[in-house]
Amino acid sequence: MADVQLENGYTRIANELLESLSQVKLNGTQYAILLCVIRSTYGFQKKSHELSLNYIKKYTGRNKNHIKKELDKLIDKKVVKVYKKPTFNKSRKLGINKDYTVWQLEDSTQIGVHPSKENTHSTLIRVPPSTQIGVPKKKVYKEIYKDKDQVTLVRNLKKFQTDYFKKVLPPDKQPKFDIDSMPYKAAKYLRKLILENNSKEPVPDENPKELKDWALELDRLNRLGPVGAKNKGYNWKEIGRIMEWCQDDSFWKKNIKSASKFRKQITKLEDNMEDNAGNNNYKSKKEKSNKAVKNLYKKYEQEESKNVQKGNS
Repeated sequence: MADVQLENGYTRIANELLESLSQVKLNGTQYAILLCVIRSTYGFQKKSHELSLNYIKKYTGRNKNHIKKELDKLIDKKVVKVYKKPTFNKSRKLGINKDYTVWQLEDSTQIGVHPSKENTHSTLIRVPPSTQIGVPKKKVYKEIYKDKDQVTLVRNLKKFQTDYFKKVLPPDKQPKFDIDSMPYKAAKYLRKLILENNSKEPVPDENPKELKDWALELDRLNRLGPVGAKNKGYNWKEIGRIMEWCQDDSFWKKNIKSASKFRKQITKLEDNMEDNAGNNNYKSKKEKSNKAVKNLYKKYEQEESKNVQKGNS
């Protein structure tokens, strides 16, 4: 028998927010994600926390692809808020959006407000199958509330179709790497370094769809290695270190402008980086030896001046 006690820990949450969440029509995976977010934020007296897909998967035991899909829906509905975007080595910061009045829910009733008798009548409209581009073969319904005339009803239907089909993409057009994947983070980091050198450089946007080619090249670099190689991959720490060096080098930062060029020249970049590090060590040793010679020469001059003074006396 489980011995559940407040002394072992508890999560402090406002009743108003808890009551609002109980009125939202969500599926099981979405509720599991919300509980994970609440436990990882309010459970530690924080508004947000770094939550990766793998972390949520471990907490909920759900499929990672399902988690990504349902988490994106919660973010689109503004139930979950992104407090900080992901970086090269950190996941994005997520938290519950406390302002439940801006939650974009599928039902027309506002959270915490009972619908009036005037707007309880509704019409169920089926979207024609011919318009379901890229949508699985299933019935798609949308409840659109009647307004003053039929023209408004048709406009609402067209708006629903436009908004719905923008969110649904065929499998071949969906990005392979999500924002929590290392290839995408590496591609985004390389893009950032390039723009720091030249803000007008024509590089892809930072969303996963635009950076998918860069992410694919860096994923191959990590798994396979340079172009034409097999089982000679670089770990992500090495990739990040070489990225920083090449974008700091006066020659290579003018030539490495994409992930494909970075992967193609990776062995030359690594050799030059090591040679450059060796040259720097040589210079530092040379500088130390020159300084020692100067000190000896200065000491010799002082002794000579003392001897001259003694001879004159």
